[in-house]
Parts: sequence; C-alpha cells; structure tokens
Amino acid sequence: MKIVKNKLLQPSYDVESAGEKELSEYIRKVSYWIGNFVIEFNNLDDAVANLLGLHINGSDVRGYEYIFLSGMTFNQKVELLERLFKYGSNFVPPHSPASSSAEKKIKIISELKDIAKIRNTVAHSNYYSLDKNGNVKEKTRFSESDAEEHWIAITRDFLVENINHIIDLTQEIEDIDEVIF
Repeated sequence: MKIVKNKLLQPSYDVESAGEKELSEYIRKVSYWIGNFVIEFNNLDDAVANLLGLHINGSDVRGYEYIFLSGMTFNQKVELLERLFKYGSNFVPPHSPASSSAEKKIKIISELKDIAKIRNTVAHSNYYSLDKNGNVKEKTRFSESDAEEHWIAITRDFLVENINHIIDLTQEIEDIDEVIF
C-alpha cells in the first residue's frame, strides 16, 4: 500500500481530479469490493470477539461479556487478546505444545493490527476525490504549522488481496482451540 503525501503549503503532488466518467466507472468497479471487504472484516471482528468470549467465560459470547465486548473497538479487542496471550503464556510449561505457538500468536496479533489499519483506510477514504493517477484521498493530517494530505490507490486487486487475507486470518482465529490460560 503506497501512500503519496502532499504538503498543502508546499504542493509536492499534482492533484488533478478525474473526470465525471472516470469517477463513475471507478466507483462502480470498487464499490462491490469495498462492501465485501467490510463484510469480511466484520466477520473477523466477530471471530475475535468469540475467541475472547471463549476465554473470558469458557463459552460463546452470550452474557455479560457480550455487553462488554460489543462496546469495544476492534483495536481494543486485539489489545485484550494480546494481553490474554501474554498472560496465558506465563502459566504454560516451557516445553509444552502451547508454548511453541507463542510465535504464531505474535504473528496473528501483528496481522490483526495491520489489517485494522487497512480497514480504516478502506472505510474512511474519500472515494469521490479520485485523481488522474487513480489515487483517492485517504486523510488529511494537521500539525502546528503544516497540513498534509495522504493519497492512496485503492484498486480492485488491492481489495481482493486484503479480502483473501482477512478470510485466511479469520480461519486462523477460529482454529485457535487451545486454552490461553
């Protein structure tokens, strides 16, 4: 994911808007994949919540833990899962099969954090800001004396690649069947 940064007070990126026809065609091409991305991400979020519920009360997320977990953002759920993984590793004998999965757990947490950043980019980009280079405005950052726009190419291929990654990650989360504690 290549981000082009444009300092507003010192233009470094030539932003020329795409025409109405190009914009309409672009929106038509990516809208289905954006929706699919969001649906699969929500499925991943649910899988993380179910894993947390399993280890909070030993069963599905149905009771008070549902109230607790449903009020958390995805990043907060990932942080809680990371803490449970770390806490649980303190109670696992060093040569048990559960201890060998520590690297896998670290990798999963890292991938969850990465996909959360991509989700924010996909969900919050301004798709109507399409420029001639095929980039859309992701966000505008303000500092004390400067403002900077971030432009990114969100293509069908980018979305499909990340949808497939989310599906694989959801399956990994669902396959975690060992007890964390």
